[in-house]
Amino acid sequence: MRRAVLCPFLLLTLTTIGFAHSGLAQPPHQGGVEYLSEHPELILEAAQDWGELGLNAAAHRAGIAGEPLVIAGQSFAKGLGHHANGSLTVLLNGEFETFDASVGLQPCAAGGSVVFRAWLDGRAVFDSGCMAATNAAKALHLDTRGAGELRLEANDAGDGITCDMANWAEARLVRVSGAARKLPAAPVDIAPFGRIVTWDANRLDGARANRIEEFLAEDVYLETTLAPERDGAYRLLPGSNGLACIGIQWLNRRALAQLELLFETQSETPASDKIQVQGWFGESAWQGTWKPLAGDIELKGSRIEFRLGPGAGTNQTRKIRWVFPATKETRVRGLSAYTRSRWETVQVMFEMEAGRKPDQSEIRIINGEPVSASSG
Repeated sequence: MRRAVLCPFLLLTLTTIGFAHSGLAQPPHQGGVEYLSEHPELILEAAQDWGELGLNAAAHRAGIAGEPLVIAGQSFAKGLGHHANGSLTVLLNGEFETFDASVGLQPCAAGGSVVFRAWLDGRAVFDSGCMAATNAAKALHLDTRGAGELRLEANDAGDGITCDMANWAEARLVRVSGAARKLPAAPVDIAPFGRIVTWDANRLDGARANRIEEFLAEDVYLETTLAPERDGAYRLLPGSNGLACIGIQWLNRRALAQLELLFETQSETPASDKIQVQGWFGESAWQGTWKPLAGDIELKGSRIEFRLGPGAGTNQTRKIRWVFPATKETRVRGLSAYTRSRWETVQVMFEMEAGRKPDQSEIRIINGEPVSASSG
């Protein structure tokens, strides 16, 4: 969060996490087909009220393989197994000309009912109506030329989410001919929007109570906030097993591309093969487990860079942590966490109510920061 002073009339230019939209003057020739299940790095955000997103499989519990994708007796080799209420945000960046899928429900004992919707750059472009498990798949075809973002939603039909297993079968994009994969013009570091904390490096799980048991306070509040010292560095002390731990915790799930950890000196930097980078996966911030993140570690002096693998699009997490051996006090200069999104600048005007002239007011910004301000 960032703060800004609010004057009676204030024009504030904000930089927010968003997407650049590039237009295409003429319809392009057809390019290559990319299935989302094979390119999960295109999925910027994924959320669902039950289970985990299935890649070429139905939605499933954590640690359990999903069933093959089926809609009304028809099998599909590729696609995404989703669940209501849920949403998927796909990063297009103007690089694709069409999106296609067949939508419907995975067979389930209690049936289920789902409404599938799609949005392009905030504009509603598809609504399946209420679909039951007995309904045949419905075809979804979208012209995505010039679009920056595709949002897919699976919503319950007002009767709860039981068995609302929503399949986006054969979900695929066709790339504009000759359009190369774009990279963010300026990487977005979302570390400032989280808390710098430490955990017990030996504990991998969270709350151990079941659904009908009381949660113990020590199972809910597992982290300890780290306050920077006067020079801005964080001081870490090794645990009883000689492991130090530092990380970031956010209020909501984040889709990450690269993490960085900067030590005070190069002599304090551990060997790359001794470092573990872990993410938190589970139902909530306190129910879940720490799991290793797949990626590549590179040492650059006192800086450690960790680049997540191509499947990182579905690895959205509320917490990340670095675990490494330490024989004495270690000082960390800073942490960074970059997403695959980019900065977008918008103008926002705040007008004070007539007759009210406070000396100072406060604006709270989430996932954004002010870049300029002018009063009038």
